[in-house]
Amino acid sequence: VDRTINGIDTFKDTVPFDQDGTVSADGHQTKFVSFRNCTFHGFYRAIRLSSLQYNFYSCLFQHNIYGGFLNMAANNNSFFACQFRRNVVGMHLKQLNGSYGTVNNVFFNCIFESNNNAGIINENAALTVLFGGYFENNCWKVDTDYIYPEKKCNIQFIGWGSRGGFNMRGVFFWDNNVEYTLYGDDMPGVTIRDCGEITINAEVI
Repeated sequence: VDRTINGIDTFKDTVPFDQDGTVSADGHQTKFVSFRNCTFHGFYRAIRLSSLQYNFYSCLFQHNIYGGFLNMAANNNSFFACQFRRNVVGMHLKQLNGSYGTVNNVFFNCIFESNNNAGIINENAALTVLFGGYFENNCWKVDTDYIYPEKKCNIQFIGWGSRGGFNMRGVFFWDNNVEYTLYGDDMPGVTIRDCGEITINAEVI
């Protein structure tokens, strides 16, 4: 276990392990890479990506600070039947300055369970899709040293503005430990289908 390094890191050697990517150090060189049946354990960020078309199949992200961090030009990445368990934060999607990249990332039938803080933090990222999947027991041990929900929630939205486009269908939420399924000051473009009973703190359009 070495939480001062990242696992898969497209910014390696150009941006410190715990910082966001920058345009001048664009980690966008690699594309069309697939990982199958891998375990990412004990990193600061199990993956820190600013790349196109990375695909993860049946991978486990556990006991990391961030199970995943998609940043800047991290577009069109897919996660199939992956598990994000017992990280401080399950997955953080962050657009650079609210205007650059992190678009069209998709999670098919993934599990977000027993992360200290939110299962997903969506910070200005656009057109994120959750199809199927399961959330349980998140925010069980909120860690204030890292980004954490203002309110305990499974999915937190930060600074979303007018970008919008967060789509969920057939996702099951067991809202133990949390006050809201979805929490954020602004939620334009959220669409929810066949997800059962959920709680939100703002209007969903």
